[in-house]
This record gives sequence, structure tokens and C-alpha cells, in this order.
Amino acid sequence: MKRIQNRITRSVVFCQVDDSIEVVLKQMIDLNVSSVLIIDESEMIVGIVTERDVVRKLILLDKDDKLESTALSFMTRPVKFVYLNHLSKDIKSALTDHNIRHFPVLRQGGTGHRDDLEGILTVTDLAKAYVGQHDKRKKKPKETDNLAQRELLLICKNGIRRSTLKTLLEQLGLKVLDPEPKDMQEQVELFVDRKLPIIFDLDSFSGTQEAQGLISKVIQNRGDVIFITKLVATAQSFKSALKQPHHHIMLKPLDLAFLAFLTT
Repeated sequence: MKRIQNRITRSVVFCQVDDSIEVVLKQMIDLNVSSVLIIDESEMIVGIVTERDVVRKLILLDKDDKLESTALSFMTRPVKFVYLNHLSKDIKSALTDHNIRHFPVLRQGGTGHRDDLEGILTVTDLAKAYVGQHDKRKKKPKETDNLAQRELLLICKNGIRRSTLKTLLEQLGLKVLDPEPKDMQEQVELFVDRKLPIIFDLDSFSGTQEAQGLISKVIQNRGDVIFITKLVATAQSFKSALKQPHHHIMLKPLDLAFLAFLTT
């Protein structure tokens, strides 16, 4: 967690809710930042405007002069804060459950006031923290690397897709096991017993009914489980069915920065 804390940006940019989007954009450009926190009259943090918000929402406004719209029209709210005293857990939840890419960090006990803010993190910061850790590991002797390498089970029925996913996930420095369909049940049971992470590609099965036996085993895992799919409807139905906080559903294409928590 220390390497993530070291990536926190302490100099955060603020704007008021009634500032025009032109003012917000000028701040982002002049100060070279990808997000601005929005505060109200009492200096409570009530929203965040990111580059993605601007791109997605600017074209939707039916106004002659869109730049005169206020930050209130563009900001994402409520703000999803993460707390310094349990940073890894909060970031993991924000990434996998809310698809959030910017994380305002509050001190322990903070309520969202400007003075409670420790700084801000982004998925880019997380990726840099991971790359830095991975580079250090590569400098160690091979025996140490092999001992420290964490295992991950990939459940994917389609051979070509399985190979592609394995190559992608191995970029995280994980030892990826990708069994053939006939060996999946046995490997799932082993990983569930050891509480090791599992990634389950729902799209590689003809339907969830075919995968039901495996899924019923996988959801017994007390370790991390990530179901992946390209179908929004499937993701929504699965999300409501997942009961454990360390079980998640993610939409494709996968972003390695979102999966960096699997290495810790």
C-alpha cells in the first residue's frame, strides 16, 4: 500500500459549482490535470469533472454556447472517495464495482470537506505503481521471482480467446493457469480451497446454463473472483447476484490498470 500512497497527487485543483465549464477547462489545460474537484459554498466536495466527463457530456448539451454551462452540468456526483487508512480495499471496490478512474483520497474520519482531502489518485498512478513494483521484481534472482509469483486461474472455454487473455494477464506478472475444459472443474476446486483469484469468461460459454456447474463452485471462493463479459445485460444480471465483496463483474475490453489489485 505504501507504493500507492507515494503516488498520491497532493496539489488538487478545485472549482465552484457555479463556475462555467470554460473556467474548469482552462484550469485543466493550464495546470495539466485530468480532473477538477467541485466544491460548494461550504467547501464540501460535491462533484468531480474529468476529461471523460467533458468529452461525453459536452456534445449532449442543447445550448448555443455550451462553454457557459456550469460545472454542475458536467460533474459526476456523488463523489466516490477512498480513505487513506484502507486505501487498497477502497480502490479495489471503486475500480471493479463503479468503473471509476479518479480517486479523491480522504484522511481517516474525513467527511468530504476540502480540508479532509489528502490528495487524488488516478488509474495511471496505479499503473505506474504496479510497473515500478514489477520492475523491482524483475531485478531479483529468478528463484525469488518464482516463489513470489502469484497464481491466477483463467476459466475460458474458447481456446483462441483463452490464449489471448492469458497473454494479457501475464503482463501483470501473474502465473496464469488456463486449463482445458475437461480439467476446469478440478482446477476450480483447487483454487477455491486455496482462496486464490479466478477470472471467469462468461462469453466463452454458449450460455450461463452451460457454465452453471462451474459458477456454483467459483462463487464459493473466498478469494478474488472476476466474471468478465462484453454484454451489458449479462453484467447487470450477474452484479445483482454476487453476494461477496471480493466477487466482481467487469465489462470487456479488460484494462490492466483495473486488475492491478490482483498482484497484491
